[in-house]
Amino acid sequence: MGVSENVIPLVVLGMFAAFFFNPSPFLLSARRWVARTIGRVVTSPFGVEGFAESFIGDQLVSLGQGLQDVEYFVCFYTLEAQWKMGNSYTTQPGVCSSSHNTLSPLVAALPSWFRFAQCLRCYYDTKLAFPHLVNAGKYSASIFVLIFTTLNTIQREQIPVNDQVLDRPVYLLWILCAVINSCYTFYWDVYMDWGLELHKKTRPKGLKFHHITIYYLAIVEDLLLRFAWSITIAVDGLLEKEITLSILAAAEIFRRFVWNVFRVEDEHVISYKFRTPSPWLPKHEADFEASRHQPGAIAQHKNNDHSQK
Repeated sequence: MGVSENVIPLVVLGMFAAFFFNPSPFLLSARRWVARTIGRVVTSPFGVEGFAESFIGDQLVSLGQGLQDVEYFVCFYTLEAQWKMGNSYTTQPGVCSSSHNTLSPLVAALPSWFRFAQCLRCYYDTKLAFPHLVNAGKYSASIFVLIFTTLNTIQREQIPVNDQVLDRPVYLLWILCAVINSCYTFYWDVYMDWGLELHKKTRPKGLKFHHITIYYLAIVEDLLLRFAWSITIAVDGLLEKEITLSILAAAEIFRRFVWNVFRVEDEHVISYKFRTPSPWLPKHEADFEASRHQPGAIAQHKNNDHSQK
């Protein structure tokens, strides 16, 4: 009697769960910090948002496809996968992968909702419409992209493949929302998240990379990968959906890696200007809690900088 192929993913998941939740001292403080931070992200907007929460929240935004895979995993083992005499079979095949599975896009939209709620909480604490409400608009644009992506997928299954594009208004709305979202997020990446103002002649203090070319390359990379979704249009019908999604997921991982480097650098620059320790490391938890008594300081600083442009 062989082992069912459906058992292997459960074993791998169990190994990761055992590592993260076990009480051994190995990386215990780090694992607790991650759990607490994610807990504050998930409970937005009921907690005060700091750099750690916004940073982790942005990581979750890039994991939208991964969260959909988690939803499929739960759905598959709940509704489809069954075992009998050591063999696996499915009782309701295709249910979890159907385009009518509304839970999948809802799960993918959760990270954007978390960040949207965090922005609203920041506005509530600081009363600064810029940047917080404008940033909230960015994440609401991402949610609209997910909505029209889902509607477009459903519509494609209901109309003939050879129909003209103009006969698919949802498809055009999806492209429009995706273009607006990409331009929106690209601008925010460069000018707000990275704090880059390379048009100025003076070099900002605190930048870690001495060659300014690196920043220009990062800007070009971010622009290209923000529009990586257009690959789905170029290769429509040429590649399997799973291959296209894998390419886009890998591109987003690389883009987020580069984004992380310059986002942390910008936080370092802000900390340098205010002469305060960065509140994103576990060992600075006490300083982080103290900094929450002045939640609008950094936001006001950025607001003043960009109002002078």
